[in-house]
Amino acid sequence: MFQASNQDIRETIKRCGLIVLRDCGGEHGQVRTITCGFTEHGLPELICLGLDSELIWRRMNQVFHEMVIAKTRQPGPFVTDEWFSMSMHVVQANRKLAAQYAYGTERYYAGTGKTPQYMQMAWPDATGKFPWEPGFAEEYRARQPNLKSPVELVSDISTPSP
Repeated sequence: MFQASNQDIRETIKRCGLIVLRDCGGEHGQVRTITCGFTEHGLPELICLGLDSELIWRRMNQVFHEMVIAKTRQPGPFVTDEWFSMSMHVVQANRKLAAQYAYGTERYYAGTGKTPQYMQMAWPDATGKFPWEPGFAEEYRARQPNLKSPVELVSDISTPSP
């Protein structure tokens, strides 16, 4: 199994802007796919647990292109059904929980003075429930734990009334 070194990650970010790191499970548990490079733009990294990395890494690259390069997607939580026949929710993740699954990204940014934040790319169970919703199928909980932050960060651009 190839493990990207910090040098590999640095060179890929310099050349492409982003690298998608994949862990097929093994000793670390479930399959996970994590970005490294959004932090360079002041944006949260993406993390997806439990889906085959071959299904998701192109979507992560697409989000990077839309947010960082084309600036056609606003940073922050969103819902999409444009990738799969199921709806996916991209939600603010609890940093401490997500960091436990983001080994390569955490290793890369350690000691740099940059602390990555994360957005979970979450998929529903067969009944359409997400990991943070009551009734989410227990059979999927080990594959896709709930990383969603209990506090949603929403910018309020309204002006206070006099």
